[in-house]
Amino acid sequence: MAQAGLTLIELMVTLTVMAFLLLLGVSLGGDWVNGSRTQQARGDLEQGWGVAKALALRNPCQTHEGQAAAVLTLEHLAGAGYRLLVEAAQGSATCNYLSSRTVPTWSAQLPAGVQVLVDGAALSEGAQHSWGIDNRGLPVGATGASLVVQRGGAQNDETIQWY
Repeated sequence: MAQAGLTLIELMVTLTVMAFLLLLGVSLGGDWVNGSRTQQARGDLEQGWGVAKALALRNPCQTHEGQAAAVLTLEHLAGAGYRLLVEAAQGSATCNYLSSRTVPTWSAQLPAGVQVLVDGAALSEGAQHSWGIDNRGLPVGATGASLVVQRGGAQNDETIQWY
């Protein structure tokens, strides 16, 4: 007599293989989301540094050598993640650039769920960290910065060095 359908064993093996593939796909999908968010946050941080450096080189408020011509600020907002701000530094008493433009010059919200370590330490909620850039495009005080963007495990960490 010919078999007309699947046996219980064949059905169980098929369901087990499908469940395994589904679990594997969900795990890899979550890791992919974490990796893409850390890369997006790194891109936003690099763009903020570039905008601040360009603004500092333009030096619209005529700051002197050794003073910050632009400031990049990273804020950790309570319950709302991280925000980046780029502002021109007040140089002369009558800076037309600041009076004619909105403050900040540029801003961005980092993707939800990322954590940023500044020089190895996490930025606590409500805190902010600022980097000044002089009119030659160099960090004020020549300290630079080391940042690590984290989300979902060490395999997704993005490291940034600014000098």
